Amino acid sequence: MQRLFNIFIIVILLVFTYTLPSYSFQKKCLTIAQITDLHLMPTKESIENYNMLIDSINKDNQIDFVVFTGDNIDKANIDLLEIFLKMARKFDVPYYVQIGNHDCLKPLGLSKKKYIETLNKYSLFKYKTFNYIVKKGDFVFVFLDGSKEMLPSSNGYFKEDTLIWLDKTLTKYQNKNIIIFQHYPMYKLSENHNHNLYNPEPYQDLLKKHKNVKAVYAGHYHKLEEKYTDGILNVTAPPAKYKSSEYMKIYIYKAKNKQYKIYNQVIKFKP
Repeated sequence: MQRLFNIFIIVILLVFTYTLPSYSFQKKCLTIAQITDLHLMPTKESIENYNMLIDSINKDNQIDFVVFTGDNIDKANIDLLEIFLKMARKFDVPYYVQIGNHDCLKPLGLSKKKYIETLNKYSLFKYKTFNYIVKKGDFVFVFLDGSKEMLPSSNGYFKEDTLIWLDKTLTKYQNKNIIIFQHYPMYKLSENHNHNLYNPEPYQDLLKKHKNVKAVYAGHYHKLEEKYTDGILNVTAPPAKYKSSEYMKIYIYKAKNKQYKIYNQVIKFKP
């Protein structure tokens, strides 16, 4: 009987070993929480949802930092922005902010300049524009702004000066691994043309010039999509807004051959 039991244990261990994800045998480099489309509103339910998100991330001791990829607030409103930022200070790890089409609208009194001024009141990280980088080890995380502030629009658009800045940045850090965070997906994933990136070809052509971009993470579509295009992992994360209540957990592992592997996991933070 003991011999049969030992054989059973060996078989279980072998099965467990060969069915583990490959990253189990790699060195963890970074773990990132991507929060997108929170659409915070001044309601009890929405604020409770945000609190549960913060608690979920703070209880996870694997996460190194948090990124917001736009539509952080539901409407361009300075009071709502203040609520969002005051609550974000409860994170136990650093956080970085990108904006989407719901965040800024100059005619309503919340321009990108005003947003940044307010953001810098509460954040340890100081912003000059929404095109910026964060360096972590062998990785450079690029935050790219495709939002408009003059007219309401669900289309994203990367202006020429943004693409020039990106080209210089990718060249400067050509020996680093690049991950880009933005609100608008790089490739058309929706049949609703009003939500797609306007004139995406110059941006796509620019990325083809550089071989150091490993992944592009976005939101905007309120659904999970993953695909490789031209060797780049393109991901749109599900929304964190009330009733959806999800965020993306991004694992970066260093393999034995000095290459990096990226894995994604959707976390449901509200029961």
